[in-house]
Amino acid sequence: MRRVVDLGCVSRKLLKRLLAERTFKEIVGIDVSAVSLKNAARRLRRETMPERQKEHIKLLHGALTYRHRRIEGYDAAALVEVIEYLDPDRLVALERAVFEFAEPEHVIITTPNREYNTKFEGMEPG
Repeated sequence: MRRVVDLGCVSRKLLKRLLAERTFKEIVGIDVSAVSLKNAARRLRRETMPERQKEHIKLLHGALTYRHRRIEGYDAAALVEVIEYLDPDRLVALERAVFEFAEPEHVIITTPNREYNTKFEGMEPG
């Protein structure tokens, strides 16, 4: 796995970890918020990053529910604690954007820990 896209990269934590690994040759972070992308670039210290490292990372503006040809065919896509922010009626669009159009070889989806579930009325513990 050499090309990874972080879908909803606002926290920039995954991007930072991927940058630390020499295995990855191309890392892309995509987010709907231009302000968040600007903040992520600042927190990653992209301005002062060595040129060789800077070549490996791109930050792109875009909604996760739309097709983006720029992220098609990556080895892996990650949605780290993102899916719970989408309205239920937008999940089908996300599914199509990731699995039908982008078609990464691997998809990793995480959700908040079970303590977060108490925020959802009627959700069973655990």
